[in-house]
Parts: sequence; C-alpha cells; structure tokens
Amino acid sequence: MNPGTFPPWAAIGAERRAHVERVAALLRTWAAAAGVADGERDRWLRAAYLHDALRDADGELLARLAPEAWGVPALRHGPAAARKAREHGETDAGVLDAVHYHSVGYARWDRVGHMLY
Repeated sequence: MNPGTFPPWAAIGAERRAHVERVAALLRTWAAAAGVADGERDRWLRAAYLHDALRDADGELLARLAPEAWGVPALRHGPAAARKAREHGETDAGVLDAVHYHSVGYARWDRVGHMLY
C-alpha cells in the first residue's frame, strides 16, 4: 500500500477523509521534527490512512469482518480495517496492531501504534 493514500476498499466520507488527512499531516510533521527514517515514517502513514478506512462502512460488513470488537459495534471499524489491510497484503504487525486497536489502546504497541494513538 502506498503510505500516503487511502486503500481502494475504503468506505469513508468527506468529513472522515479530512480527519485522516489531518492525522497524516501531523504524523509527517512529527516524523520530520524527530528525524525519523523514511521507512518508519511510511509505517506511520500507512497506519494513518488505514485506521479509519472503514469508519463509514455498512454495519453488516463491519459485523462480518469484526464480530467481536469488544462487544461494541461502534468500535468495529478498527479491527475490520486491520483485517482488510491484512487480506490486501499489509504484513507489518505493528501497523496492523495500530489500526486494530486505535480506538482502545494496546499495551504491546510498537512506535507506530503510539504515534497513531
């Protein structure tokens, strides 16, 4: 996945797209200020563009992709997006964990999870 774009399977409206673009811009700024290597910055950006990629998806799709979601249907978009990303070739466990748990936090996050959160 290109680190600076939404995945082709995204179901996201204009308002949420604007939110994601702001998150990505902030992560770019932080990466530049911290002198982060391009590869690590790209991980942060992939997580940014994936984290809300299914925020506006149909509830039935979200229930199918992430039936557990801590028993809270409104939190399904993160686990569902992580699953779709994995199905479409994302292999970075840190990126997938960041996306999956971005709404609730996760004790085992690596740097990308902390930066997205």
